[in-house]
Amino acid sequence: MISVKCENCKTQMNYDENNGMFTCPECLSQILVTDLSHPQLGNKINSVFDSDKACNNIAETNGTYHSENSNIPSNRYIVPCTLSKDIAISNYNRWALGGLFSPSKYNASHKKDKLILNFIPCIVYSLFGQGEIEATCTKRFEKVNSKKRDVITDYYLVGHKIEDSYEELLSYELCGYPISEIMGKIGAYTFDNAIPLNDTNIDNATDYNAFIANYRTDNRSQNQVTDATVIMPSNLHDITNDRDTLDKITQKVRTAVENNTLKSLNNLTANYDSTYTENTQLNTAITDIRYILVPVWSFENDNTPSNNSFFMNGQTGAIYGKCPVSIFKLSAATLLIGFILFGVLMAILILMGIIV
Repeated sequence: MISVKCENCKTQMNYDENNGMFTCPECLSQILVTDLSHPQLGNKINSVFDSDKACNNIAETNGTYHSENSNIPSNRYIVPCTLSKDIAISNYNRWALGGLFSPSKYNASHKKDKLILNFIPCIVYSLFGQGEIEATCTKRFEKVNSKKRDVITDYYLVGHKIEDSYEELLSYELCGYPISEIMGKIGAYTFDNAIPLNDTNIDNATDYNAFIANYRTDNRSQNQVTDATVIMPSNLHDITNDRDTLDKITQKVRTAVENNTLKSLNNLTANYDSTYTENTQLNTAITDIRYILVPVWSFENDNTPSNNSFFMNGQTGAIYGKCPVSIFKLSAATLLIGFILFGVLMAILILMGIIV
């Protein structure tokens, strides 16, 4: 609690931490906390609560602010599929428990020959965010001696700055289903081994395999996707910058920067009694835009994503979906296990002579 008396009527003033305003309940005069005259703001004091960035010592800003460039080129890349079709089938069999409990119709539509490799067109936005906040904080001390008890409020000017980089991946709709829902589950691609497409035209499995076969770089494994149908987007080189999308992403990053900055400030001032934010500066920029094709294994009949769909990240093996369970098969298995357990129990009882 900050203790300030009104200069006009000497009445204890009320303090609003939301706007940093003192208000006298008697004469209704007001004064901002930043307008108070207190010697602490005139001298730099070593604070025990925040060693380097408190007490009239705003943190120095390092680096430069980035400004958005509206003419950023759209670089084109393809992420090779590092998981072969055999591995994809093996992962599917583990996911579906070999089809033991899944419906027969589902198993028939999810055979090996129906597994295809999709290359999903995505845009990866690299974004930069910077935030800086200045605030006035207070700390209340008590001094007690044999004669009197004094309450002292110290004021501190606290500064904090952060810089963050973000990557946001957006995907187009492909083959009639909203692939963005799937990408949110199996995303987390890494682009270290992404291959520049340049003007190379890749439209089918043959072109893709030939392209990968000619790809030779140390510390990068080669990959041949054989016996697979490869689906490429028809608008491989049709890249446009959607300003509405860019604005939405920029606002998302700006909000993240603001939240992170405020969180850091709250941690910075946790040991103070009150905090009044005086100044907030936020800046965001899109530093790079890349058009990237990412590999996704799926079955050709899974045109609508659901919990029973199978979609697998062709780079990490992450899987989207949950294999359906046949109630009939599950009930039959439960009854069979019950009969087996009953038979074992009866055999034990007979051997023990309990049942003659």
